[in-house]
Amino acid sequence: EEEDQSTSTSVEQANVVSLPVSKLRNMLRERGLRVAGKREVLVERLLHPERETHAQIRNGIAHSCLTADYILRAGLTWVNIGEERQNVRKTASITRFKAFYGVEPRTIKDAYEGFVDLCDDDDTSLKDFMMLTEWLKK
Repeated sequence: EEEDQSTSTSVEQANVVSLPVSKLRNMLRERGLRVAGKREVLVERLLHPERETHAQIRNGIAHSCLTADYILRAGLTWVNIGEERQNVRKTASITRFKAFYGVEPRTIKDAYEGFVDLCDDDDTSLKDFMMLTEWLKK
């Protein structure tokens, strides 16, 4: 049972590849990620949750696997800076992000994680939290 807990908390390639599909789907469900697809797709999704599609980002899905890069992409997408305009130097994207939200993506990540930890019953989505951040900036 301890082994099951370790695989559900940290995703390592060697461990994930050998798991049954049902376990892969349970791990994805725990992280708020899609569970549909073949084994290879499920493994890829667990190993690289930051590669969510823009449709998922727009809807705020998978915010339980936050990275600063995910927040950068999501935040820019939510303010209508499309994928093609995001394909620039990372510093340019961060500058655009800061112009809208007032802080860097890693600051949003830390603040949102702290907020979620403090508010057990709150279901505020990442998108709502980021819009609140933008509003507070003004």
